[in-house]
Amino acid sequence: MLEAKKVSKTLGDKPVLRKIDIAIKEGSIFGIVGINGAGKSTLLRVLSGVYRPDEGEVFLDGEDLFRHPEIKEGLFLLNDDPHFGSRWRVSDLLSFYSAVYPKFSLTVFEDILSRLKLSAAGRLSSFSKGMKRQLYIAVAFATGCRTLLLDEAFDGLDPLARLTLKQILVDKTMNEGLSCLISSHSLRELEDIADSFGILDDGRLIDYGAMTDFEGKLSKFQLAFRDEVDDHLFDGLPVLSLRRNGKVCEIVLQGDAEVCYRRLEALSPLLIEQLPVSFEEFFIAEVKKGGYRNDPKEIL
Repeated sequence: MLEAKKVSKTLGDKPVLRKIDIAIKEGSIFGIVGINGAGKSTLLRVLSGVYRPDEGEVFLDGEDLFRHPEIKEGLFLLNDDPHFGSRWRVSDLLSFYSAVYPKFSLTVFEDILSRLKLSAAGRLSSFSKGMKRQLYIAVAFATGCRTLLLDEAFDGLDPLARLTLKQILVDKTMNEGLSCLISSHSLRELEDIADSFGILDDGRLIDYGAMTDFEGKLSKFQLAFRDEVDDHLFDGLPVLSLRRNGKVCEIVLQGDAEVCYRRLEALSPLLIEQLPVSFEEFFIAEVKKGGYRNDPKEIL
């Protein structure tokens, strides 16, 4: 298990992480999300031992990561944009990681590439962004590390490669007990595969838990009325978002679905139907509660 306890980190004069407590269990896929600049990449670098926290501690399987640096062999961090020399070849990359990670397996590397349907040879500079991402993903699994930290894991991948990566991640965590922490700007990707989540906002972990936990915190309904919906019809209700189209509206409320249903029913709609709440809607609601009001498209 990988744990952070009361971790804080300042870069320059900007506090980037503030008292973070987090735990990634064995066999778990943990999704970390947050708006641009929330501290996701910095958190992954602290958890991997690249950055030393200003305060707090990081533990891997109960051992302090910074007092026992040798245990970093069990961790692999895939940065959002790994940089190697433009003249490096795939063979150079494999030689490098084989030297760093004693359990590196060329067999696993080739198996992952085969599943991703990628033939990797030649200079890295000749690879597209998506091809490089697939190459580094294969390297990540080939290191033999039990804990993987993947920054923007799906960035640049085509739909088929994304689906294949999801299948590999689920297979490796369920059958081999790997732990995986993924940051991603695609909340739908995380909702598909993650069993746990954390939401970062301004360096703070504002929500954290099992992926199923968010479902009980919000409720979503579609309603139809006899007359056009009045601006003040839902006054007094815990409304997080409301979309109206004449006599029909879609509303997201904070709170238990059964309680919210009864309160909406009291408004005498012609039709009321409960809809599933997406993780993306939950995430937007959480960061808005913290004061974020920009376009949700900016969320990473």
